[in-house]
Amino acid sequence: MYLIANQSRTDGKMLLRKAGYTGGVYREQYEKKTQGIFPVIEFVLYWGIPRWRSSCNTRRLFRGRKLVDEAWKYIDELQLHVFEMRHLPKETQALFHSDMRIVVDYLAEGNQYRSEKKIFHKAALIRMIKVLSGEMDTENIEAWMEEQGIREEDEITVCELFDQYVRQGRSEGENRFAKLVKQLIDGGRSEDLRRAVSDQSYREQLYAETGLA
Repeated sequence: MYLIANQSRTDGKMLLRKAGYTGGVYREQYEKKTQGIFPVIEFVLYWGIPRWRSSCNTRRLFRGRKLVDEAWKYIDELQLHVFEMRHLPKETQALFHSDMRIVVDYLAEGNQYRSEKKIFHKAALIRMIKVLSGEMDTENIEAWMEEQGIREEDEITVCELFDQYVRQGRSEGENRFAKLVKQLIDGGRSEDLRRAVSDQSYREQLYAETGLA
């Protein structure tokens, strides 16, 4: 049996969670709740940006306990297998196919990623990339595709789809900024306008304040 855990953040006690998951399956085998006995393989897909530095084996997890060498002979060795999806070696990236290859390539190259690969599941791909980029608003994907006249069965490349989506985002951003500028001018807030032009974080504060967030 394969168990796959998805992590967006590092977890220093993930090794203990693994012991619980795999132990639960082995317990079911012992209690004859499964057909026969079989090994359990678990690995972690880590999608976060910082590198995974958390404990991946028993010795590292318990290194602060200062156990004598004799004790280690009786402690079961556990190993956590973590795949850092944003830092996969090129040869590992090449093993992926279909839309998942686009995802791992995007994670490795970021917003500069461009490709002529054909996309199979367009809405799902855009939704996943938005979430991995830190955007939680994924409700309007299908509506946007309908506005653009894009159907799931159409043939379209990464470049074509991304460029359309980026252009739409840029257009919405420009329209929102134009509305903010008008509100600030009408309110005589010249200092706020000056800061909004050069300071993106302050601009986001003003968007929230004026109801344009």
